[in-house]
Amino acid sequence: MSRIKRNTTGGKAVGGGTLAPHSKRPNAVFQIDAYSRGGASGPAISFAFVAGGGGGQGYGGNYAIGPGGQGGGFRAGGVGAENSGGAAANLGALDVSAGDLLQVTVGAGGGGSGTGGTSQFASYTASGGLCCGSATSNAGLNFGANCCSAGGGSGATNSGYTGGNGTLTSIRGSNEYFGGGGGGVSGAPANPCAGCGGTTGGGGAGGGGSAGLYDPSYDGPPVGSGGSGNTGGGGGAARGGSWQYGGKSGNAGGSGIVMVRYADSLTITVGAGLSGSAGTTSGGFKRHSFTSGSGVISFA
Repeated sequence: MSRIKRNTTGGKAVGGGTLAPHSKRPNAVFQIDAYSRGGASGPAISFAFVAGGGGGQGYGGNYAIGPGGQGGGFRAGGVGAENSGGAAANLGALDVSAGDLLQVTVGAGGGGSGTGGTSQFASYTASGGLCCGSATSNAGLNFGANCCSAGGGSGATNSGYTGGNGTLTSIRGSNEYFGGGGGGVSGAPANPCAGCGGTTGGGGAGGGGSAGLYDPSYDGPPVGSGGSGNTGGGGGAARGGSWQYGGKSGNAGGSGIVMVRYADSLTITVGAGLSGSAGTTSGGFKRHSFTSGSGVISFA
């Protein structure tokens, strides 16, 4: 099988940063493999992916109206100088050799009041958005752990705030937001007959769902909207009424997505367990989006 690599002369130049000589071969960026073969590793694969959005908080049945869900964690590498979620630095494109198997997992959206699923590309992961975040404004905030920054903050409790905007990427050829936060609902007034209706927050750019409007006399299914599928948007908070009507579940977060961009001279092989579709071919690149499942891919 042929190898995808850039030949070098006069030495063993290796891309991807400082070489870790004691790493197992291949390491995360395939440097050791490239070094042993006398040249840099193969052409870079750019990527951007978002985890599942968190579900919006439900109504507890005692005038407690909660916030929307957080946007799913976002990571990016090799797509210009775009951030990898929040203010985290771009991870850099991944050098891949022919036949290398790369893990791809698309995180599911969290159910009402639930956490979104983790998404993965190669060795990189992004954590799902949480329910019930503590955002205090409609600004996009940096949530998550291990550099897995969520795109947008949720609309805050008792605020009616709009969810924070997600993270912008151009990997599919045009600017798109992913991981917007879900909207929140204002708290109940002290007197349930006063101010009936309250206020409601809309979802942030990038698939965040809108909240349901507060109404003390309401007794029905959750109102509002969930996060949009394959955006990692947070779900909007639930609409609810007075304590006698019982609790109501919040709206679900949107599922995540994994997107790759690679040279148009290459061919991608998608293993079992993954669903998605090829995108546009332009500017010397092909593109592919994975919308559900878990499996491995390779390039040749």
